[in-house]
This record gives sequence, C-alpha cells and structure tokens, in this order.
Amino acid sequence: MGGLLFAYYTVNCTPSQKLNLLDLPSELLQWVIGNMTQEDRRSFVLACKRTYDLTLPALFRCISIKPYGNADNFSSLVSFLTTRPDVIEVVREIVMHKFDPSGVRHLLAISFPHLTKLVIRHVGPVSTITEDERVTLNRSIKHQPGLTDRKFFRFRASFHTFSTHIDMRHVDSRLLCQDSL
Repeated sequence: MGGLLFAYYTVNCTPSQKLNLLDLPSELLQWVIGNMTQEDRRSFVLACKRTYDLTLPALFRCISIKPYGNADNFSSLVSFLTTRPDVIEVVREIVMHKFDPSGVRHLLAISFPHLTKLVIRHVGPVSTITEDERVTLNRSIKHQPGLTDRKFFRFRASFHTFSTHIDMRHVDSRLLCQDSL
C-alpha cells in the first residue's frame, strides 16, 4: 500500500507542496485508520468531522467489556450507547470478559442493527439475580436480527483446568440468558 500512496502523491502533488494526510481519498484514509492502534484511533476521531466519520466505525466495531469493575461498567456503557445512536449503528461485535446476568440483559435491551457476534467469556462462579429480576429484564431484551454468532465460554478456577464451550448460534437472543446462565 505504501507504493500506492507514493503513486497517488507523485501524480497529484508538485514537489513544493506539503503533503497533508487529509488530502488522501477516503478509501486510503480508511486503510490508514485500519492499521492504527485503538489508542491512535481515539485521538484521530477527535481531529475533525471527516476523521470522525471515517474513524468511528473502526473505533466501535467491537465493544470489549473487561472483567474488572462492577455492574456500573454495564450501566455506564448502556447510558453511553443509548445517547449515541451513531455508535450503536457501527457496532458489529460485543465481547464480554465477565458474565453479568443483569448487565448482559440491559445491554441486549438496546437494538443493535448490525450486531453479528456476541462472545461471553467467564471465569469462576456466575453471579445470580432473582427470578423476578430475570423475568423483568428478559422482557426488555430486543431481538437482534443479525446476531448469528453467539458463544459462551465458561472457565472454572483457571483457564488450564477446565473449559466448556456452548455454541449458541441457534439460540434466540431473548433466550440467551435464561435459567441455565
């Protein structure tokens, strides 16, 4: 791709012109953004309206929820997403590194039009919620029509001693977190 960038500027720039990254066509900028780290994308998205529009899909394509923290992580994320339909529009994957029965239900109460993959990885015992809370929260779960890849990984004690993989491709998102989980 470096040769393509060189060729673009060789044809379109005179030797005295200063090269500006934003002079690149959108397709080349998307390639550059695709090769950035998430940290660089977080900075680049703030540069201007054009970089925001081009960077947002790469920045929020996959939402990864880390295991540290508490239920406030889910509620903060849900609050953020419900105020940002532009972000909801670009989410394709959600990866949870800790299963929170209440948090996952709150998250799936948001309709993600392009969500295709949900992965839940969990170590240790699963926290519980009351039957009333489970029933109430399950009613709020939205159908995710594009969600075709659903996986739940549960590990006990450590990753080396025991692992179970449940393939949930054929499970309706409304049933994702029923009694067994």
